[in-house]
Amino acid sequence: PRNFYTTLAMPQDRIPPHNIEAEQSFLGSLLIDQEAANKVADRVSADDFYRPIHARVYEAMIHLYNRHEPLDILSVGKRLDEMSALAETGGREYLAELANSVPTASHVKHYAVIISKKATLRRVIAAAIDIFALGYEETEVIEAVLDHAEHVALVGLLGGHDLRTQLLLELLGGLTHCLVLGSLALPAGHFSASSVVVDPCP
Repeated sequence: PRNFYTTLAMPQDRIPPHNIEAEQSFLGSLLIDQEAANKVADRVSADDFYRPIHARVYEAMIHLYNRHEPLDILSVGKRLDEMSALAETGGREYLAELANSVPTASHVKHYAVIISKKATLRRVIAAAIDIFALGYEETEVIEAVLDHAEHVALVGLLGGHDLRTQLLLELLGGLTHCLVLGSLALPAGHFSASSVVVDPCP
């Protein structure tokens, strides 16, 4: 059987899940259609972006959106300038490039789903690595380690309240106890939340 400890020993050169094109198309959609933000503002946060400059651009957009101001190149550029972030994000030239990256904003929800999904995968990886490291901490207070691990899982993954999120948290909670207690070994093959049994510990 494949050991869970070996599974988490991922190569250092692996690139985290992301989709730059989706991020660009998402931001471009908001720039060319003033109604697009109404459809996705509550679905994507700045922390969901892989590229820091995209996160900064979206921060500026959300600020304007919450103030009921237009999300055009001039307005977003002005806000970025106020944030002292215009140069680092590529200036108004990059905003224009974003606006020209999509012919229509009709797929903005689709781009939002992609961005959110990739962000969730990155959080899963980060939480798993952090929890894995906790298993090596030399402490006699195992309850403290478990509490810390559960906190990492909640902070890293709780981005929504849908059924999938709850199932993932329940799964990770069970795996956390098994991992820290040193008793977890998963069988080879595909593994997903749908295959979880009541007791994840062997």
